[in-house]
Amino acid sequence: MDTEVKLFSTMKHKHNKNKKQGLGVMKKEVMEEEKEAMEKKVTVDTVREERHVAPAHYSMKIDSFSLLSEMVDNSYESREFEASGVLLKLVLYPNGDESRNGDGYISLYLVMADTTGFLPGWEINAIFKFFVFDQLQDKYLTIGDGGLRRFSAIKNKWGFPQMLSLSIFNNASNGYLIGDSCVFGVEEVKALSERRNEAKGQALIFIFGTG
Repeated sequence: MDTEVKLFSTMKHKHNKNKKQGLGVMKKEVMEEEKEAMEKKVTVDTVREERHVAPAHYSMKIDSFSLLSEMVDNSYESREFEASGVLLKLVLYPNGDESRNGDGYISLYLVMADTTGFLPGWEINAIFKFFVFDQLQDKYLTIGDGGLRRFSAIKNKWGFPQMLSLSIFNNASNGYLIGDSCVFGVEEVKALSERRNEAKGQALIFIFGTG
């Protein structure tokens, strides 16, 4: 899969103190307007579709779902994986995320795994979808809503607390859980990453996607 990466770097020129303060206020207002506009693009309708193509970025196979459900206190974290230069991981709630009304469902989230190298004020805005493998039909159920999610130091986890009903998932005739084995996956459709350093007046913007 081809990945396009573009890097832009901007630097502020030195101005007098009043001008710098004025520009700082204006920039902050513009940033807030951009965030609000971006959040308005998030849709509330979850779309479920089927396809034969496997997830482009990561798949997680569980050999004994019942054992996992009994062993974990709340959630299970996958190993770290890389997508478009960013380290991520999946967080699965096999019995549902009760804190977000996920009781009776499979809950699945995408999490930023390592942000230690990011500049202060970093943000990553991404569109992604989850997958559940139908082992009987040899195809994947995709779950997504096309919404743009903003990952940041404050909120580094996004997903679906009610991704798939446990009654549907546990029914072997649906093909998702066969012989106590199942497969989940994730694919990042498109992402726009902004890593900001307001103190130094620098901004690095990366644009990448699945191509």
